[in-house]
Amino acid sequence: MTCTIPGHSGRLSLKIEDSHRAEFVSRLQRLLKKSEERREKFQGKAEKYESIVARDRQEGKVKPHIIEKNEKKASQARGAAKGAEEEMMRLQVLLKEISA
Repeated sequence: MTCTIPGHSGRLSLKIEDSHRAEFVSRLQRLLKKSEERREKFQGKAEKYESIVARDRQEGKVKPHIIEKNEKKASQARGAAKGAEEEMMRLQVLLKEISA
């Protein structure tokens, strides 16, 4: 099995012994579940801050720097959710390669 090395252009070739395969797959599945939970958590945060920004703009009672702060928080949460989604895709590819 070959996999990419985060932050590098190289690939790493691994040989998983049959005796450790189940444990390795189980670990990857746990990591995948954690990434899914992380993505959902940060998507929820982003939606929360976006709704706060929309409400504050509509009411017009909040100072502009507060709106900017909440926009930044929403953007950061979207970025974290995107990172978790990319991690999920990498793990799914690894799981698919192992099962093949």
